[in-house]
Amino acid sequence: MPPFFITFASLHLQNTHMSQLINYRLKNGFGQVSNNIMRDPEVSLQEKAVYSYLCTYSDAITNQTYVGIAKMADECGVSQSTIKRILNSLESKRIIVRVTRGSGLTSFTNILK
Repeated sequence: MPPFFITFASLHLQNTHMSQLINYRLKNGFGQVSNNIMRDPEVSLQEKAVYSYLCTYSDAITNQTYVGIAKMADECGVSQSTIKRILNSLESKRIIVRVTRGSGLTSFTNILK
């Protein structure tokens, strides 16, 4: 039998296995990222990581997220100053815009691209 020949039973098992992997991966939600940002060589790997992270928290309609600096730093495993530096860079590239809501409130971030 040629090596590329796949039986219906093995195809079914492969599809079942893949659907379990996909469902597991999506089980706790997901974020959609722009291919334009992910493929832009002018956007650093760290910027792409934080951008992707923000997308997992953004509202699907408004593209706003309210995740704070401390939580981002904790969940990304970096310092708050690193997160601030990356957010400033993303904002200077007009990929995001941050809006201050007032004293003691978490700023929200609009994802523009």
